Amino acid sequence: MDAFRITFDGASRGNPGPGSSAAVLWQNGARVAQAAKAHPGRVTNNEAEYMGLLLGLQLALDRQVPRLLVAGDSKLVVEQVFGTYACRHPRLQPLNRQAKALAARIGAVQAQWIPRHQNAAADALCNAALDGGAVPSGSPSGGSPSAPSGSPSAPSGSPSAPAGSPILRQLGLM
Repeated sequence: MDAFRITFDGASRGNPGPGSSAAVLWQNGARVAQAAKAHPGRVTNNEAEYMGLLLGLQLALDRQVPRLLVAGDSKLVVEQVFGTYACRHPRLQPLNRQAKALAARIGAVQAQWIPRHQNAAADALCNAALDGGAVPSGSPSGGSPSAPSGSPSAPSGSPSAPAGSPILRQLGLM
């Protein structure tokens, strides 16, 4: 059976400040889809991280992934959505509810915190979106989900998000 994994990231310069989110969907270790989004206005780093998780969960749903491993370098988001931390911040609670709802639609989801150096692909997409540069999107191939430095090769293009997602549209992620 195929092994699917998403890595996600979020960034905010100023915290709160301009922000971006990104996610990469991997299948058997190969990058198969990705999405990145720069956020208008001011967001906190935690909000941007949550939005990256939402992008990744939507990528998995759009591809009807039956089982998923979620990996992110935000211990707060991983533990609030999949672990033992309570989500008490009013600005994070709607994002938390939506992440849990999307994960429930996938079925079998496991999550793990990973160190930042193992999240290089999502981090690179996040920074490219935040810097206003061209963000690779779509369905690239190649690369490694835990590449410690540099960014895996991918075609250039414009930022994209899964088509037809009302949740992402509502959050301003589309």
